[in-house]
Amino acid sequence: MDNLVTYGQTFSKGQLTIPKKFRDFYGLGENFAYIMTHQNQQIIIEPQEKKSKTKNLATALAKIKEPIFSEEDYNLYLQGRKDWNKRMKKLGIE
Repeated sequence: MDNLVTYGQTFSKGQLTIPKKFRDFYGLGENFAYIMTHQNQQIIIEPQEKKSKTKNLATALAKIKEPIFSEEDYNLYLQGRKDWNKRMKKLGIE
């Protein structure tokens, strides 16, 4: 699509909207990352891959072959919960 031209204006605080025909043409979703640069008196905006922290964390966790917590860690966690519940009960919060 060589004739992809549109006009627009910025909003308060310098916000601008990328027109739907551009988003559709480039396959941009609702939330996408971009890099903005300038070159030869022009502003250049290029879409970037959005880095997903969730995906990276899930991938890292999936690679772990051994238990993350030992039985001792789990028992300490359970004891901490019991202590917490006792304190809450003493304060009248249940």
